Amino acid sequence: MEFPKESVRRFGEYLALLLTTQYDYDTIDRIAKARDKSDLLEGMYRALRQAERVKSDVERVREVLSEEERAGLDVRVPSADDAERISSYASSSPGKVKEVALHMACLALAWYPSADRIKRGLERLAGGS
Repeated sequence: MEFPKESVRRFGEYLALLLTTQYDYDTIDRIAKARDKSDLLEGMYRALRQAERVKSDVERVREVLSEEERAGLDVRVPSADDAERISSYASSSPGKVKEVALHMACLALAWYPSADRIKRGLERLAGGS
């Protein structure tokens, strides 16, 4: 089975937003430490449960950013198809769970320009610079 690159990328980018808005390292760590498909799915579930909160926070941030800073600042929640592709790939052989889990966690911790913009907006909302 082929690695679901686009689905994993979408999930990783969403996890980065989750981390930026909710500071939820526990969910990222849960995914990274997944030992089996069940662990991975539980982490994905925890992350997706917070989608409405992430979207709400990003919308609040958009209100305090300039038009230029808002450009392309959207929340792309992974789709059911993304979750299914990742789940199917993880089921294909024993080592695949760790491969996909670590890939998603690394993407979550990677730097994204949108994360900087969200952080600036959160600081403005908190009364900072």
